[in-house]
Amino acid sequence: MLPILVGLAFLALVFGLYWVWKRSWNVFVLAEGADGRLSTSKFQVLLWTIVVLFGYVVVETGRFMRGNFDALDKIPPNVLIALGFTLGTATLAKGITTSFIAGGRLKKEPDKQSGASTLVADDDGAPDLSKAQLLAWTFLALVVYVVRVCYQLRVQHWPELPDIDAPLMVLMGLGQGAYIGKKLTTTSTPRLGELNPTQGPPGTTVTVTGVALGGKDESTRVRLDDVSLPAPADRSNWDDDHVVFTIPDQHPKGSPWAAGDKVEIRVVSKGHTSANSLTFTVTAASP
Repeated sequence: MLPILVGLAFLALVFGLYWVWKRSWNVFVLAEGADGRLSTSKFQVLLWTIVVLFGYVVVETGRFMRGNFDALDKIPPNVLIALGFTLGTATLAKGITTSFIAGGRLKKEPDKQSGASTLVADDDGAPDLSKAQLLAWTFLALVVYVVRVCYQLRVQHWPELPDIDAPLMVLMGLGQGAYIGKKLTTTSTPRLGELNPTQGPPGTTVTVTGVALGGKDESTRVRLDDVSLPAPADRSNWDDDHVVFTIPDQHPKGSPWAAGDKVEIRVVSKGHTSANSLTFTVTAASP
């Protein structure tokens, strides 16, 4: 029991030093991205770092109490692999995001989301199964690891750091792969930023800004209430970050506009419909 208390006291000391440094107990800011939202991959690294620190101190304390002051012979291979998994995933995810932002394929808007919900949601707030799967296997592996650390104190005279089950390693690896794969493909989905203007009579020229809009690609279409507008003859002023269209004289479904009608705007490019929509308000009836 004492080694476990020493391990907890050590973590309390680390958190205390963090408070002295940051004047805050919220260590989860270490897992935040540049946009101020919790990063799933960084959060995973933080959790594994805390648990492995705790396990190491508990095992060493147990050995010291029983008169063994020799250094630990080895770090279990799967523990090293797990740490490498998490660090590698976080680094790769950061590289992908940085590359897409630099290339104009992705925009990170601060404060769009906040709190723990960002750990299992994409940038638009929609549930992300790849993130949920990644965290589920991670939490399971962490709980099992902590239980094994405590069990070592009972069954071994000179406890060692326990290893992680091979099946859990495989499942965590699959979770990492799914997470990175989703991150690589997410930016192919158009994401809308804003409309300019957001209201006006029929015939108003509207500019939609965003990312991955397709620009001059012939597959790009603007949709009003899920009805695609005809392809414009001139795409010279279209680009990957903006498209321009005109509000037609009538609703694309054939009904006349009434003042105050609201229409949902989406962009489709290369078979992908924009992850979000914007709303335009018609301010006058059809002529």
